[in-house]
Amino acid sequence: MQMRGNIGAEIRHIEAAILTRENEGDQAAADWNGGFVCEVYLQIVARGEKLIFPALLKNLPILLKVLFIAPSRIRALRRES
Repeated sequence: MQMRGNIGAEIRHIEAAILTRENEGDQAAADWNGGFVCEVYLQIVARGEKLIFPALLKNLPILLKVLFIAPSRIRALRRES
């Protein structure tokens, strides 16, 4: 994850990859991507990496959203695999 980039765009990219792989019938690749997005969610929830202030401000809406949705989304992704 790019700590100075657009975290929301990165998450949307991985989520789109999950849907694409599922639509193609490649469940193994969808599961791998699910693992990647779970790791991103866990890093955000655990506050594993510190953001510089401008990056924090830029990504604040998605970070707050992830704090609320991550637990249920992680459980759902792990159930699917």
